[in-house]
Amino acid sequence: MTLKEAIQKADFQRPNLIDEEIKAHWVMSLECEIAELMKIDIPECLWPDDQELLMPSPKDEIYVLYLMSKIDLTNEEVDVYQNDAVTANQAITEAKQWWYRLYGNPTAKYVRV
Repeated sequence: MTLKEAIQKADFQRPNLIDEEIKAHWVMSLECEIAELMKIDIPECLWPDDQELLMPSPKDEIYVLYLMSKIDLTNEEVDVYQNDAVTANQAITEAKQWWYRLYGNPTAKYVRV
């Protein structure tokens, strides 16, 4: 998934007036956590250029879920935010565990295709 795709998918599910650059930086804050997990350099936010995100499919939905929770928080949709935050945090934890099981040992190689 690319950065712009994540933003578009979140915007479709949570229409909002938040600047796309802000949402790009939110995604990149999560991307820093993913880069740490993968033991690679923290990627630079290239906004407004598009960039491929690190977590591969099928776990790349974490970016959309995370964005939706941040949009809800910003819009002060507290009840929706609480549900979305739990869902996003669960998905992020599961995605990190999935990645680590597949690629986390020192002999495994992570190859992006």
